[in-house]
Amino acid sequence: MSAKMQALGVVALLVACGGYQRPTMAAQSSDGDRRLVGHVDEDYACYVDATVDGVPFRMLVDTGSDDLAFNRRHLLKLGLSAKRLAYTVRTHTSNGTIRSAPIVVHELRIGSFVLHDVEAMVDYTGISEPLLGMSVIKHMHLEIGRDGCELRW
Repeated sequence: MSAKMQALGVVALLVACGGYQRPTMAAQSSDGDRRLVGHVDEDYACYVDATVDGVPFRMLVDTGSDDLAFNRRHLLKLGLSAKRLAYTVRTHTSNGTIRSAPIVVHELRIGSFVLHDVEAMVDYTGISEPLLGMSVIKHMHLEIGRDGCELRW
């Protein structure tokens, strides 16, 4: 097991046990392109490509969600075990109240925009796609139209 994977496992275990202090969030962007064009589906839902701790994901930009959110299957892609998490947080969604477990994402990269030590949630019931919620969107400007969507920072 690589050092990165071991470190991720330790952080997830610490979060699950309540032994991890609230992280700091720092945003960075390069001097280059400060925007990312996403794709909209037939319902005008906006999807963007992001990298979470080096792993690529297509994420739903969800202004109705407070959090960066994943399901247990997404954790496998990140090399984390869902069995070690404590699903103790009640999260209110449009589909009702669900149980979630807090985790910390060390690096979230959307184009040249980077956030470090981002709090995220793992939904026990298993949302279908990772959600890019308001905890991240608030650092950007979002436009959605019939021709596509765009995040700028």
